[in-house]
Amino acid sequence: MGGKRLSPTTLAAKLRSKQHIDDLVAGTRIILGKSIQANFIRQDKHVRLGLNKKAKSLYALYLEETLKRLLLFLILQVGLGDIARANCLRIASSANFTSSLKIILQDFKEIHNVCTSISSSSSGKLYHQIQNSAPFHIFLSANKEYPAKLLEQGYTTDIFPYAKGELILWNRSSKSNIQQIKDLEKMPGIKLAIANPRTAPYGTAAIEIIKAKLTRDRYQILKGENVGQALQYATADQDIFAFISKSQVLSLPSNFKGTFINLGKEGNNNLTQYAAIIRQKNMSHEQGLFKSFLLSKKVQEKLQSLGYRSIYASSSH
Repeated sequence: MGGKRLSPTTLAAKLRSKQHIDDLVAGTRIILGKSIQANFIRQDKHVRLGLNKKAKSLYALYLEETLKRLLLFLILQVGLGDIARANCLRIASSANFTSSLKIILQDFKEIHNVCTSISSSSSGKLYHQIQNSAPFHIFLSANKEYPAKLLEQGYTTDIFPYAKGELILWNRSSKSNIQQIKDLEKMPGIKLAIANPRTAPYGTAAIEIIKAKLTRDRYQILKGENVGQALQYATADQDIFAFISKSQVLSLPSNFKGTFINLGKEGNNNLTQYAAIIRQKNMSHEQGLFKSFLLSKKVQEKLQSLGYRSIYASSSH
């Protein structure tokens, strides 16, 4: 049952062949054990004790036919899913931007009637996935570095800024008295949740501020894979403070906003986020539509309400 994955077209052709389904069933038999009959009859005491030889044989045939139908159903689900996704604009989004992306995509789909799918992770991980031929059409990074590298390596011919992010320090308690990052010095042993600096730009910005502003032996760092996981750490424990994006807090339920301070004046908070149009054989028209949509005045204004600064706005806070 190993081997390379079938394309949707090949899969559809294979499904017309009963022999292919029989082959899958035979392979499943091997995985399950010596035989379907032995496996199922051993597990069912009533069948084992209550059926004669002929009835047991018929029962085994029934089980085998049921297995065939189940396999066919699963294959169709996977195959049809591949076919549907093949006609979608696949967007790789940095974790900090994903909630905002879902909101603006509602308008994009309504205007252009384009199917979209989102893959969310840290910018660094998505960058490596694209290097390894992940079939993305758009890459929304949390920095310029990764799109610029893709440009140098020939994976894209078009990179552009699409938003300016804001790093904040957040705590789930509404009674937190933290006014500036230095106030954390009054809380020895404080736990700070950040995204992994190796792959997440927000994590890099966070660690720079921490090292510059805090005494090393007064805090403990908890590293998440991305800002989404850093937020999860802090939502689970009110004694944890998280360095995350402002947009993440604004997307929380109204009764769970907690308190936060903006870190724009605490250090290098230049989080201009860049997008890359990835070279693909299809969807070039839809890629262009999405770029124009993302850079439109209406969307840029919308992003400001979602916790970002417009790329057309002044760099001053």
